[in-house]
Amino acid sequence: MWYHGSDKLFEVLRPGSTITQNKDLAIAFSHQPTWLMIEDDGSIQHNGTASGYLYIIDEPISVTEDLMPVPNSTMEPGMEWHTRRELRVKVVKHLGPAREVNRMKRRNDSVIQWAVDKVQREYHEDVSLLLMYGSYENGTANPLSDVDMYFIPKTEGAQELSTTFIIEGVGYDLFPMSWSRVKDIADFNDYLTPCLGNVKILYCNSPEDRERFEQLQARLQANLADKKFMLTKACQRLEEAVRLYGQLVFADDLGQARTLSGYVAMFLAEAVAYTNQTYFARGLKTQLEDLKGMAALPRDFIFLYEGVAKANSTQELRGICQQMIANTKELIEAEQEPTSARESNPDYSALANWYQELVSTWNKIKVACATGNTVLAYLSGTCLQRELDRIAAEYGLGSLDLMGAYAADDLNQLQSRAALIQKTVIQVIKAQGITLAEYATVEEFLAGGHD
Repeated sequence: MWYHGSDKLFEVLRPGSTITQNKDLAIAFSHQPTWLMIEDDGSIQHNGTASGYLYIIDEPISVTEDLMPVPNSTMEPGMEWHTRRELRVKVVKHLGPAREVNRMKRRNDSVIQWAVDKVQREYHEDVSLLLMYGSYENGTANPLSDVDMYFIPKTEGAQELSTTFIIEGVGYDLFPMSWSRVKDIADFNDYLTPCLGNVKILYCNSPEDRERFEQLQARLQANLADKKFMLTKACQRLEEAVRLYGQLVFADDLGQARTLSGYVAMFLAEAVAYTNQTYFARGLKTQLEDLKGMAALPRDFIFLYEGVAKANSTQELRGICQQMIANTKELIEAEQEPTSARESNPDYSALANWYQELVSTWNKIKVACATGNTVLAYLSGTCLQRELDRIAAEYGLGSLDLMGAYAADDLNQLQSRAALIQKTVIQVIKAQGITLAEYATVEEFLAGGHD
């Protein structure tokens, strides 16, 4: 009898139940207590369940205490075990028909061996590393899954190894990735993170190449452990989503809107992952599942994320994406520590240089307001506000709201607010004992040795 447990199915194996060891049955005899994994056709004989499922007994077991081999059985496929006590077996995933799964395994294993042999035979001096990643490596493969492989070239000749082909209707791509690109992955400037973080080395030219790769893997992990770094990367992903949303606003048809919205959702999902100092190690296949397990999520994120796939109009997609962006921005800002706590020794001399450069913008606002030039006052204020926001965040100055005071019919409000903020910035600089490079006249400037 099958029972529902949380979101997984599980079965209770009563004492005396029979388990048949198939070729995919895995019992770690040398590491007791262990877990019993049962995979493939006929693995659980007593209940006649369909093939193609992966089961796992959801509690520690001891072969000697919990399972009893049937007399005269050998350690071969088909060996039978009887349960001594009640065990709970959980369905982990559906693998598809066993025959198709085995066909996929044979195909992919053959392609892997072909690639390794080809590198060793023809490109052993041209390739630093041959690596495998993706569903076949991380356990999410299905009967139509390929095997994802790439290589790091050592010489230009390695480029000839690059190829694409189709076997049994499944497409394969063996492609190069330079050391510089792998470094970009480690620094989250390239988003194929599993290509570095979740790989199996199939071929290595030298110990030095392996060490270089492992150092980049360590760099990736160090970056993941750096909260400030990952929040910066989360902000970058958020900005990309905002940019795409700008295109979504002007999307002409539903198909285009769906494409843009899908990328907005994916970019925001990565921003959320980075905020949680992680990434999607198993790619898109388990992105939703992985999101549900994250500690910090934007408000209603899962509902909105799924809503993108269910929306039936461009207007609905725009509304969902706008809310997702706003909620993700809210989460990232909440996770960011105050700058004063992050930055123990901010460079106030740099702030002084910034102010001396931006005085010209303050003056533009002053003149525009005095002459009633509404457009120039507005645009100059906009430029200064962007700079003020950056400086306020970097130096922990709190809100420096200039444009909130703008009124087209009363520019004096903008000028007064600009003057107040200017005074505040000067006070912050001087409070650090820094003297601004100010001169009352040109003669005074020249007398200071600037001629």
